[in-house]
Amino acid sequence: MLPSSPAPKCPECQQNDLKRLISLCAVSSESTREAHLAKARKKADAIRRDKQHEEHKALHAEHD
Repeated sequence: MLPSSPAPKCPECQQNDLKRLISLCAVSSESTREAHLAKARKKADAIRRDKQHEEHKALHAEHD
């Protein structure tokens, strides 16, 4: 927020009495790191399974 900017207001009630909250994107904790790691592992596993499946299909296609 710039000093020359108008004060922020609630979009619903137009009140200026707002509470500043910390974005979860800015918070780093053990649980958020574990959640991100689990998500990355799940994605990597899916990519690995797809790759193995495509390699398996390619081997069968060579022998037909």
